[in-house]
Amino acid sequence: SALSPEGVEAYLEPLLEYARAKVPEKERGRTAFKVLATAGMRLVEASAARVVYDAVFAALPREFGVERGEVRTISGEDEAYFAAIAVNYAFGRIDAA
Repeated sequence: SALSPEGVEAYLEPLLEYARAKVPEKERGRTAFKVLATAGMRLVEASAARVVYDAVFAALPREFGVERGEVRTISGEDEAYFAAIAVNYAFGRIDAA
């Protein structure tokens, strides 16, 4: 099933590799690491989503500042906010500073 928690570690590995390449090892414990799900997970029953998020949280290495509350579904409003930031960044209208 698409909601199966099996395989979460393999799914997250490319993201973790990217984070490790960008964040110096000495800074990782102070670097927030969030997994924010969007529209598809808003359609899932809360109990099923919790199983998936628990598996994601368990798979995340503690070398980063991982908190269970930051592995969750975001609202449509928050999703739009992050999308606007991403688009403006991609078009050079804002920078990472």
